[in-house]
Amino acid sequence: RAATLARGCTLASMIAFDLIVDDYDTSGSLSPGPGPRDPSSSALCRRAEGLVTWDSVYFARVATNGYEFEQTHAFFPLLPWLMRALSPLFGGGSCGVAVSGLAISNAAHVASAVALERLGTSILDDEVLARAAAMLYAFNPAAVFHSAIYTEPLFAFLSFTGCLLLARTRKNAACVAFALASLTRSNGVLNLIHLAFDFWRSVLTPALRQMRRLWGEEEEDGGDVNGHESAVARVKRRKRVAWAKGLATASIVFLARCLSVLAPTLWFQWMGYRTFCLGGGDPNGYYAANSRPWCASWRPFPNVYAFVQDHYWNVGLFRYYSPKQLPNFLLALPALGASVHAARAYVKGADDDATWTRKESLRPFMFQWCVMALTAAAVMHVQVATRFLSVSPAVYWYLARVGANEGAGTRKMRRFVSTYCVVFGLVGALMFPTFYPWT
Repeated sequence: RAATLARGCTLASMIAFDLIVDDYDTSGSLSPGPGPRDPSSSALCRRAEGLVTWDSVYFARVATNGYEFEQTHAFFPLLPWLMRALSPLFGGGSCGVAVSGLAISNAAHVASAVALERLGTSILDDEVLARAAAMLYAFNPAAVFHSAIYTEPLFAFLSFTGCLLLARTRKNAACVAFALASLTRSNGVLNLIHLAFDFWRSVLTPALRQMRRLWGEEEEDGGDVNGHESAVARVKRRKRVAWAKGLATASIVFLARCLSVLAPTLWFQWMGYRTFCLGGGDPNGYYAANSRPWCASWRPFPNVYAFVQDHYWNVGLFRYYSPKQLPNFLLALPALGASVHAARAYVKGADDDATWTRKESLRPFMFQWCVMALTAAAVMHVQVATRFLSVSPAVYWYLARVGANEGAGTRKMRRFVSTYCVVFGLVGALMFPTFYPWT
């Protein structure tokens, strides 16, 4: 209910601000199709299309026309596919695409909040803490991106669901959810961290213990009887062979599951290579006659996504570190500051909160959070950090855990987090639909 209320409030605020504030960039009124919007369209269509700004324009364009241009490969295909499939339910055309995209994002956010609460209950073994974390997620500061046509809510739902299935030992089903997450966002491959930790905990650790038992003890050799091995030696050898076969089989299954999660990302890169390097399906015919520099560079496979991020968005290691970007670093400071606080507690802390972060069940989530925070701070456009980290369960679990403590400092922290989420969310609801800088 809280997530539904949060989506309703956010959508209402976005629509209200879009009505009363003039767009900073009027290109936000362009249709994702070949022509301008129909001025006679219904009020619902006008309101929905008014929220198609920033990256939403690309998703709507891909949903309508496919991957026409190289730069559209910065946006993974699952969300546009779903928008195209559902748009006829909402009248089709640019209106149907916009309304279906908004419906998918808001429904996915509500579903992901439910999945996060269930995941937290399973991982933390604490229903109260899991509920508090889910409430934080429902009203997270990146709320506008969880109501707009962006991939964060759909990705969160698929990732949280995959982790929940993995926690319930439904590993093949978890891999399906993780694979769909990889088809939604590039950071879907980070869900391999969960598979790796599960493999270590459920396969490698028991296998190593068994190996020490099989090879660590002294051979109880009863000698040869008529030139044959003793019964004890034969039993041990059979056990060692069975151990090796079991470990090999489990390792092959693990690698196959990892490949299934990676496959959508690899396929998406190959699709770009086929379209823009081999001329297959090039809708404009331009790329067939004009070879692109990334086509000859295999790192270790043709990576149109990396090239597009580098060439069109100037994404790269420390490229954002310049004085003019200081305001964007200030925007990202709360999200990155929480990440640093959690990392410090994990590494150096000695109190109960620090001990809590080191729980075995939490390790893959804390590690994933660390990788994402470092990537956001060092490689990405840093202002994206808030919404980028909004899909990490550990963020909400840690804040809920710290906020559950008593004391004046904790009360101040709770007030700051609550105020920050509301203010950041409202400012986003104003800036995003009116095409002011807010990404």
